[in-house]
Amino acid sequence: MVVKPPLYGSGPLSGVATGSDVSFVVTSFIGEITFSGHQEKDKVRGTHTVRHPNGAANEEGTFLLQKLKPGAIGSKLDGTCLKQQPQVAANAPAASLNQVSSAGALSEIPAQSVIPPHRSASLIDRADNPTNRAAPTGAIDGPRALYFTLNATKDEVLRIQGTPTRLRDYEWAYGYSTVQFRNDRVVSWSVSSVNPLRVRMVPASGVPNPVGYFAVGSTKDEVLAVQGTPTRVSDYEWSYGYSTVQFRNDRVVSWTVSGVNPLRVKMIPSSAVSNPGYFTVGSTKDEVLAVQGTPTRVSDYEWAYGYSTVQFRNDRVVSWSVSNVNPLRVKMVASSR
Repeated sequence: MVVKPPLYGSGPLSGVATGSDVSFVVTSFIGEITFSGHQEKDKVRGTHTVRHPNGAANEEGTFLLQKLKPGAIGSKLDGTCLKQQPQVAANAPAASLNQVSSAGALSEIPAQSVIPPHRSASLIDRADNPTNRAAPTGAIDGPRALYFTLNATKDEVLRIQGTPTRLRDYEWAYGYSTVQFRNDRVVSWSVSSVNPLRVRMVPASGVPNPVGYFAVGSTKDEVLAVQGTPTRVSDYEWSYGYSTVQFRNDRVVSWTVSGVNPLRVKMIPSSAVSNPGYFTVGSTKDEVLAVQGTPTRVSDYEWAYGYSTVQFRNDRVVSWSVSNVNPLRVKMVASSR
């Protein structure tokens, strides 16, 4: 699929159709463009999201895929996959997409159920392979899949990543990177930049993210939409290099930010507070946020700002420790008599 200005680039198209619902992905040098739509006779309309590799905020908009010439699209779009590469022109967010070439052909495959990607195997293939069939797990299976994710089978990991350098029943190593298994399915991994893994996690559904950051209480899908695929993953903690995010009931409860691998996190006061330029013993968390900003490490009872820390009891400051490397804007005020 070719994507035209004001978006740019071209790349292999891959996707699935479930009944009249269609989703597909176009990868180009500007990033990955994900399309999700619904068939209406000879048209498919829906929404698209652009995810940039340079960390820029996601772009979202709408699209319209329309048959312009006989033979360009088969009589049915449900349960089909694109066999060749139709030309598509893309406009800016909230604009439309129109098919401008009849190069695409369709071959029918059984309709399939798509399980949320970060909870099941999801192997994206080049879409010009008409022999692909859906695996029972909801994966799009094939010999040229691009990545594996949580719940992928060992066979799927082998197909994507190749022969491991170290092999155990519950863990495979690829150089300094590792993949962990339970019941022969992927449950976690640890990625080294020296030996990267072809892993990927995507939100289970479209996540509105106009602000470009996540915070305490954000869902795992919201973190994925902002931060991308973690380098190490478990049920309760994700890592992005030296930075970590902790979860409880699938929502963010704390984090630790490394200057080497910063997280797109932000905390803002929950209500308007005065900002005298410092905080002190007895200050609320909102007052600390207004003065000091987002902490680099956060938990219910302690926030860190680099090497400096602030301790709380009942959401009010009770103590602190100040490092000259990361000074705090604190001040002790004499009590009035």
